[in-house]
Amino acid sequence: MSVQFHMLSVDLEDWYQSAYLRDFVDNDNAFPRIEQSTDKILKIFLQHQTSATFFVLGSIAEKHPALIKRIAEAGHEIASHGYSHTPLYNLTPESFRNEIIKTNQILEQITSVKPKGYRAPYASLNQQTAWALKIITDEFVYDSSIFPMKTPLYGVAKAPLGIYRIAEHNVLEDDNNSNLIEIPFSIYKASCLSIPCTGGIYVRFLPFSMIKYFFSSIAKNRAVNFYFHPWETDTEIPRIKVPIKNRIISYYNVGSYPDKINKLLNNFRFCSIENYLKLNKFVNV
Repeated sequence: MSVQFHMLSVDLEDWYQSAYLRDFVDNDNAFPRIEQSTDKILKIFLQHQTSATFFVLGSIAEKHPALIKRIAEAGHEIASHGYSHTPLYNLTPESFRNEIIKTNQILEQITSVKPKGYRAPYASLNQQTAWALKIITDEFVYDSSIFPMKTPLYGVAKAPLGIYRIAEHNVLEDDNNSNLIEIPFSIYKASCLSIPCTGGIYVRFLPFSMIKYFFSSIAKNRAVNFYFHPWETDTEIPRIKVPIKNRIISYYNVGSYPDKINKLLNNFRFCSIENYLKLNKFVNV
């Protein structure tokens, strides 16, 4: 099967909101870098004439409305990443709905467009947090929160690898009657081997030759869902004192992303999730 386009997305959050740094940051060392790191990404996308989906935190949009407007005016999709970057398992249905509505209002006020997509912080949508699906379905056309393998921090073992219509109470079920499209994170799977390889820390750790191989292998069967965070392109993010595991995960090869992004955009064709769904007739234009 030949895939014409793949999906490109950015989780728009600042360095201090990382899962492995947030508990070590306070008002004295939480220096924002979101403007500088995002502008670097926008220049790369402009150079390659590529559109992307930006999953935006409401708290970031509130503080940096001009940045969100700049992203939208550059032709990129603005989607929701919730308000406070709190994982679903630390929210109640009521507080989650409030976060979603608040964020949508902020983003729509800036861009004049209601977000069509949502991504849960820390890929925290799983069977235990499936209560959120009813709220997500009420507010969005698609979700991109399922990580289809189990990791120490997140993930859903045995979840579908490709795009599916997610059942309201079971994240594993493909339900043709569902109104919510699920776009899982992409992983490389061969026999009983599963390897995360299409974004975040995984692209920082892997050499480009392996990344290209994994992307090409996935592309034989389905579109790749490639994602990353702005701070992963920024060598000037503050280096704070954290345990060695946190330090490695947060800082290893930070700054290597611009080169890898350029190479991936030279080797594969990408677009925003919204454009991909339209091109492939998942939604009406």
